[in-house]
Amino acid sequence: MIDKNNENGYRIFAFRWWGILLQIFIGFIFPLIISETCFKNFVPILFIAACGLSNILAFFIVKKVCLQPMNVRFDDESIALEYLSEDLNTVKKSQKILLKYIVSFSDYSFRGEPTFKLILQHGFYISFHKNDLWNKKDDFEILIEDFKKHIENYNSKNKNAETLNIGRELKIEYQDFFKQQKQKLYFIFR
Repeated sequence: MIDKNNENGYRIFAFRWWGILLQIFIGFIFPLIISETCFKNFVPILFIAACGLSNILAFFIVKKVCLQPMNVRFDDESIALEYLSEDLNTVKKSQKILLKYIVSFSDYSFRGEPTFKLILQHGFYISFHKNDLWNKKDDFEILIEDFKKHIENYNSKNKNAETLNIGRELKIEYQDFFKQQKQKLYFIFR
């Protein structure tokens, strides 16, 4: 069964976490290196001006490089992830994950920016981060809500199913991020 909202998939723009490091390097470290190597005497006004210009440049570079357009679809057996090109018409890479290999999933929000995480067998995981600064008009929140409903239906259908040959029940759990001890510490110190 495919939900009518899911027929064409959910268009999301996942934020790559290393964009924050790129912003810091271009915006602050690069001007410091330039000011130290090009000027014999450190001039604070020039450094502040260089940081301002570098941060403006970094803003546009991070926006261009660190947002990954994706199309996400799911059905009774799998979830399909299609990584799109910038024009949103060409699929660069496609990945299909069978639902029976998903152990659990969670969603949480730091500073108003939601994250959706699929936890697979053997500790592997796939997570998507939304950045509200650049991609406010995507289907990220709708995807999360529809996926929760889909998993509830999936679990109710497979309630009496036998265990798989992978050694666990055919049930996907929802893990509340803030009820796990190490995540609480991560949230406090972040």
